Amino acid sequence: AALANYRKLAVDSDDMISSVAKLRAAWIIVEGAPKSEVESLIGGMTADSSPWHQVAREIIAYADYHDGNTKQALAEYRALSKDLKAPGGVRGRSLAMVTFLTAGGDRNVGKPVYPELPGTLTAVPKPGAPTSGNATAAPAANSGSATPAQNGAAPAAPANATPSTSNTAPPATNAKSTAPAQTKGSAPK
Repeated sequence: AALANYRKLAVDSDDMISSVAKLRAAWIIVEGAPKSEVESLIGGMTADSSPWHQVAREIIAYADYHDGNTKQALAEYRALSKDLKAPGGVRGRSLAMVTFLTAGGDRNVGKPVYPELPGTLTAVPKPGAPTSGNATAAPAANSGSATPAQNGAAPAAPANATPSTSNTAPPATNAKSTAPAQTKGSAPK
């Protein structure tokens, strides 16, 4: 729906609204459309005479990156990150992409390996199965002398422990209050 609205606004006679609508539409389609379609939408805006050229060049650089043309994307991002006339956001994002690509962000690194977290349950009861309250925690990945709190996990309470009342108000006492008396209808001071 947003893309249709942006495309409708892109043909508006007002140049400012039309330009912004084209840029927003380009960001929407850049990951799913061929680079040629993105260029046909904002290609005229990449000229140095356009006030939008840095933003349009950023979108084209992203289209290059998304299409696998990382050398071209890296060159464009480097130029944008050094362009002192570019908006700060464009320079910052471009520098981030330069860092990402030079650090190997263009390579497929495969499936990440997630560490086993201490204190996770060994078995998850099936929905509707009776629970006995005797769920046990998996042994910690580090069997050193670190306490559960040092490993980033809170210690598990025993199954037969009574609930803590530390978060409840203390019992009322018969001691006299030192707070000034409040009369009916008066506001607290």
